[in-house]
Amino acid sequence: MGTTGIRLIGPFAVVRGGRALSDAQVGSRKARTLLALLAAERRIVTVDRIVAVLWPGRPPQRPADNVATLVSRVRAALGQDLVEGGRGGYRLADQVTVDLHDAARLVADAVHRLASDPAAALDAAARAEEILAAAPALTGEPAADWAAAVRGDQAGHLRRARQTVAAAALAAGQPARARDAADAALRTDTFDEDAARALIRAHDALGEPARALAVYERLRAVLADELGVDPSPATRDVHVAVLRGTSVSPERPARGRLAGRERETAALLTAWQDAIGGRPGVVLLTGEPGIGKTRLAAELARLARGTPGTVVTVRCYAAERSLFLQPVVEAIGELVTATPPDGVRAAAAGRTGALAALVPAAAAVLGAPPAERGSPEAERRAAYDAVTTFLRRLSQPRPVLLVVDDLQHAGAATVELLHYLARHAGTARLLVVATVRAAEGRQAVATLDGVATTVPLGPLDEAAIAALARAAGQQAHVAEIARRTRGHTLFVVETLRALAAGDTGVPESLRASVLTRVRAAGAGAEELLRAAAVLGPSFAPATVAGLLGVGAAEATLRCERLLETRLTRVAGRAYEFANDLVQEVVYDSTPPPTRLAHHLRAADLLADNPEAVARHAQAAGDDRRAGRAWLAAGQRAARRYAAADAEALFDNAIDAAGRCADLELRTSALLLRARVRDTMFRYDDALADAAVALRLSRETGDRRAEMAALRELGGPAWAGVGRPVEDGIGHMRAALALAEQLGDRGAEAELLGWLAVLSSNQLRFVEALAYGRRAREVAPGGPALAAAYDGLKTAYAYLGEVAELSALLAELEPLVHGDLRLLQWCRFESAFPHLAAGRWAAAADRVSEAMAINERSGYRSYGPWFLAHLGWIARLDGRRADALELGRRASTMESHAWFSAAVDALHGTTLVEYGDPGAAIPVLERGLAVTASHRTAAYRLRCLAPLAEATGDPALLDEADALLRSVVAPPDAAWLYGADAYTSVARAWLARDEPERAAAVLDPLLAAGARTGWLAPLGAARVAAAAAHARLQNSSASRAAARSAPSVSTGR
Repeated sequence: MGTTGIRLIGPFAVVRGGRALSDAQVGSRKARTLLALLAAERRIVTVDRIVAVLWPGRPPQRPADNVATLVSRVRAALGQDLVEGGRGGYRLADQVTVDLHDAARLVADAVHRLASDPAAALDAAARAEEILAAAPALTGEPAADWAAAVRGDQAGHLRRARQTVAAAALAAGQPARARDAADAALRTDTFDEDAARALIRAHDALGEPARALAVYERLRAVLADELGVDPSPATRDVHVAVLRGTSVSPERPARGRLAGRERETAALLTAWQDAIGGRPGVVLLTGEPGIGKTRLAAELARLARGTPGTVVTVRCYAAERSLFLQPVVEAIGELVTATPPDGVRAAAAGRTGALAALVPAAAAVLGAPPAERGSPEAERRAAYDAVTTFLRRLSQPRPVLLVVDDLQHAGAATVELLHYLARHAGTARLLVVATVRAAEGRQAVATLDGVATTVPLGPLDEAAIAALARAAGQQAHVAEIARRTRGHTLFVVETLRALAAGDTGVPESLRASVLTRVRAAGAGAEELLRAAAVLGPSFAPATVAGLLGVGAAEATLRCERLLETRLTRVAGRAYEFANDLVQEVVYDSTPPPTRLAHHLRAADLLADNPEAVARHAQAAGDDRRAGRAWLAAGQRAARRYAAADAEALFDNAIDAAGRCADLELRTSALLLRARVRDTMFRYDDALADAAVALRLSRETGDRRAEMAALRELGGPAWAGVGRPVEDGIGHMRAALALAEQLGDRGAEAELLGWLAVLSSNQLRFVEALAYGRRAREVAPGGPALAAAYDGLKTAYAYLGEVAELSALLAELEPLVHGDLRLLQWCRFESAFPHLAAGRWAAAADRVSEAMAINERSGYRSYGPWFLAHLGWIARLDGRRADALELGRRASTMESHAWFSAAVDALHGTTLVEYGDPGAAIPVLERGLAVTASHRTAAYRLRCLAPLAEATGDPALLDEADALLRSVVAPPDAAWLYGADAYTSVARAWLARDEPERAAAVLDPLLAAGARTGWLAPLGAARVAAAAAHARLQNSSASRAAARSAPSVSTGR
């Protein structure tokens, strides 16, 4: 390919050998826009994102195909290895240079070298400034939102380049150079305190204190008027130094002050400097409890606050795993509160719905979230993407340090988010530092392996202990402290504190040291500490008051006094133990009867937090109450799409039910876990849970639970893994009988609706219509009515009853507007009236819309179905190449057990239609083999019929013909949606010279099509019918001629 570069600054250009290629050499405008987008993103860009940029608001009928074609043309013009990727997305090859990113790397290098080599830093930053200041990026795309984002990145890099030029010039003794760079930065962004401080220092160094003070006054006024805030402490310190006439030294990189943690502190500071330079990261501080992880993270936060960064610290609590992304929600909430509304809206642009749904503080600025619901997987990914995008944008003007304490207590969703964030942060000026216990957090560390840097903390060495001892005036005890504590950080600190308080010797253990301090605090404080320890690492005065039976005012006063012992500290609106180990020591040393009483009372006081209730009830030995609370916590997690966390909470409920032998509780937990596993597409596990729940419900006589188990066993999970459809129908009918006995109209309507779907797929349309109409009659409204309409809709669609279908869709679509799972099918079947009339483009548009909804919904196993139908429409429209390619692509994708057979049937039929039976046969045989497990009539027949035509196998034809004759439709109706099967069977009979049987197959189909208006898709059927009748007429004429011919005489 040679050396290739892409120029984003100024007009877009592809550069080779130092020369910009002409537009004609690069390709069309869309090809150039595609390259610019890939160059700007510099990572895998999804096809959806590409389509949104290239065709804003009006995507083509086959967007993925159009993008693939465009990429092929770019590769043909510029080299096959220029663009990498495929259906999952595309990216620019690593060897392609991009001027914007080259400049960003120069800035990052300058920041990294600033402390050690200011002259080199100045040179790198100045080169970056020259590149970035040359012109606005993408001048040929003035109005496009994505190009505006690129220009925003350019402005951020330019601001940091000028800040770094100013800092390096001051350090190198060039104040005039620093003044010019800082002034340019400040003119671009009047809120830029880094630039303001550099400009103040530069004027001061040039002997211009009045100008320095004027810079500060302008900054103070702007911040007060526009944001309602004061300059940062660092800026105020520079101002005071100028006022006093003292030396204003250049800013130096911060240095830590923790004895024995110099190496780890340096590693964290390097990571922070990298983040400031646009190289984000996730760092895990690991080690045993009490080793100093939280203290080291706090030290980094202290140092970062001395830089231009924003610092947010949050903590994970074991009782909050059911709250989806709770630590992240708190962090984003803090950032939203600290950011002007316009800044929040800019950072959330394009992700407002997902962010507002996740973070209440964001909803107050962005507006209420939409009601749209996809699969739990899709909702989780939308939340992850929204958080990542928000942090990436928000960190551009001011880097962000996010400290997450006690990650071992986080839910699985929070850990997954950190993994996603690490992979998609791009050039965010963001650093995430998480503390995690090595043993309890093993799973979190494993999940983040490969995307996070791990900094393990071990014991303090003797030199560090000596330094701490000297600071405490206890040098004489260094050897003894080292021997007793073995360098355990908290034990060392507690020992030195005890010695400084007057103890005469080194305590035997950390436990002894902590308990000595607890007793020294006094009886009242000890009582409060023991009650607080039962609540966990964090506690609120009101809850402690409830445990102790004292007034809230008294408990609050005692909590305040307890701060003097340094055993506790303030944590936002609550208090917490100074270290988790302190809490654990106090808890373990509390007499069991006292702990039991406190746990029972705490379960009552914390009734609004089911996870907390469960933990306290379990600790008190009340497994039945604990199990019910675990159920409630799991349901809360499931509602917020935290499926893995919900599953773990239901596991806890099942364990609790086992301990107390509560079969009803176990049944409920199994059913709820089955539903969660269903949403995770773990169908076999879901069905296993449902089978056990069914057995238990029958043992206990719980008819409602039995109904729920049967619904699960006959529902989408049953179909998804290809279990026999008739068995599923049996489960649903049994569930329906129970719903009728229980008088549960909602369940009855939903069951009838699903039975209508199943009966339609078994080609029993009279039964399907009866189920659907009954469902509509009994449905009380809401989701039950939507389920009823969905079942009836399926029967109308299969029968090609386009008038009834259109009327029903008009009622159904508003009901399911926010339910993407049902909405995608509404949009798909809205293509049928267009198909019936031969409006192929309009039909393809509707199916493409269904595909787009499917992408948002997360139900990816349905995607091949929609793609295959686009291929079917292309065949009907006479677009041979599109029909073959779309069908081929769909048949290579993983799909739902039912739909994989349908996809192969559609593609195989296309191959037969185009005269390639040799290619069709293995495709159709594969689809037929899939149907062997579930034996769904519609999908089996769609494979059998073209296979019988392609092979001429009489046994296959007999089976296909028998299935067609088994279709039970109303008078004058037929399975019009399955017309391909009728046509293939008829052609197979013609090939065997049995035109009367061919006509018998097709005549009812064509009559039904004429009645309903389903005409255009029946072209091939009409041709075959004409051939059959022509043969029949010829045969009749021959027989008539034979009858009228004279007899042969013997001549006697």
